[in-house]
Amino acid sequence: MNLIERFFSLPLLAKDLLEQAQNPRTYLLRVVYALMLYGAALFHYADLNNSGAAAGLASLGRGREFFQLLVNVQTLAILLLLPAITCGALTVEKEKDTLALLLLTKLSPRTIIVEKFLSRLLAMGTYQLLSLPLFAIVYGMGGVELSGILWAVGGLFCLTIVVASVSILCSTWFRTTAEAFMIAYGGLVVLSGFLFIPVMMLRQMQYARNPGFQSGFPPAGLQENGSVVRIAVGIQALIFSAVFLGIAARVLVPRAFVPARNLILEWFQFLDRFFNELNEHTTGGVVLIPDGETLPSFQPVAWRETRKKSLGTFRYQFRILMLLLAPLVLVIAHFMTDGRNDFSSPFRGFPVFFWSVTVICLIIHSTGVIASERIRQTLDVLLVTPMKSDDIVLAKLSGVRRLIKILSVPFVVLIGFQGIWTGYVVNRSRFTNDPNFWLELVP
Repeated sequence: MNLIERFFSLPLLAKDLLEQAQNPRTYLLRVVYALMLYGAALFHYADLNNSGAAAGLASLGRGREFFQLLVNVQTLAILLLLPAITCGALTVEKEKDTLALLLLTKLSPRTIIVEKFLSRLLAMGTYQLLSLPLFAIVYGMGGVELSGILWAVGGLFCLTIVVASVSILCSTWFRTTAEAFMIAYGGLVVLSGFLFIPVMMLRQMQYARNPGFQSGFPPAGLQENGSVVRIAVGIQALIFSAVFLGIAARVLVPRAFVPARNLILEWFQFLDRFFNELNEHTTGGVVLIPDGETLPSFQPVAWRETRKKSLGTFRYQFRILMLLLAPLVLVIAHFMTDGRNDFSSPFRGFPVFFWSVTVICLIIHSTGVIASERIRQTLDVLLVTPMKSDDIVLAKLSGVRRLIKILSVPFVVLIGFQGIWTGYVVNRSRFTNDPNFWLELVP
């Protein structure tokens, strides 16, 4: 093999592409991406058709709205799907204990990072190719120039590079896929401020010089903005991506054999030590509900999931429940004692907060159910036990089912107090102050 063939061989890239082609999840994500893109396009076209704007020549010149929708949907799909594709690039190698073998090859850490990055970048590129027919339709409808389409495609490409590089860095740094997945989304939220705040400042400067300048959130608004803003976005994306990939190459070897850590369990153990010392000094060590240490007679896997995990014991579940209920109880107490005649619902932001915490807790807990056994190399031992695969999965998910019951308590409390607020506070006040209240209830 000569030097040119060795340079362009890219064995790790070829291996990852073959594995992705054989993985059914690749085609499932492709279908999800296509449904998001073409579903949004069909809904928008149906809306135009119902308004009479899509009939005949009336649809000409209306491609700008359609184009904005396509770019926004692709931006959302990149932010949602690309971390899921990329975060397991190196964490899967750690979980299967194959990263050590990969480091023993002639591939340098920089080559490993670049080839892993390119494999995920090419996979996302195949998804984005699905939008080409829709861009052709948009260009035929008019209202969008070819340069605007090219600038928007460039903005989507820069966004793809940034998201993929952040996900590769998280996959290199963390031990499990679940940790890399969650930190990648949080890192993208933080990074958006560093990327877009300077861009918004440039837009305000251009708007001050030209009042006709239109601003939009990138990359959806790239086709309408000045060349300075577009070049600034591209340069920042490339610089951040290069920095992230360079850091990933530097920390690949030091972070390759880091033992797995359960941060939630460590935090709970710290609280245990604090409360035990406080209990010893105040009550002399009285414990109301001690943890049972008896071994199970049946279902040992389910017993281990519900007794020996970080979210299994009663005191840990009680702490999570109090963490969720504390702000709700404070808001309820404030509005019940305020005495104002403001009858707007005080619980508007709580459903989003509860759903966010619920989704995060369930994702972290459920995604590590089987991965933790693989990391500890106990999955093979579990598979040779006299249990069916379905029974093993159900037993491993027993802790998740208990967590779902715990997390459903705040929703029940929220619905109950919302019913009390609507049926007692608001309606009673209207009955007292409005004599025509009961007449409105008569059909």
